[in-house]
Amino acid sequence: MRLFGYIIILIVLTFGIVFSVLNADFVVVHYYFGQQNMSLALLAVIAFIFGVIVGMLSMIAFVISLKIKLRKTRHEAIMPPHETNDVINSSMSFGE
Repeated sequence: MRLFGYIIILIVLTFGIVFSVLNADFVVVHYYFGQQNMSLALLAVIAFIFGVIVGMLSMIAFVISLKIKLRKTRHEAIMPPHETNDVINSSMSFGE
């Protein structure tokens, strides 16, 4: 299993090196307040990392809502609803 992981890492690194060699050209990146020459491969990696960060930030609200729902469900599993308690108490006092 460890050998499989090393092979996957080697394949990813090989693709990364080939990608950077094939995209070694420099491009001009224009900012609001200037411009800069940058390797196309570096620009692609920066754009990918930025996209991953934006995607993770957009999922935070969804994950938090699921955690709140899970906490509420766990709490309800530990503490039965009030209606169930009332039915149990009324059936116990009926026999007396």
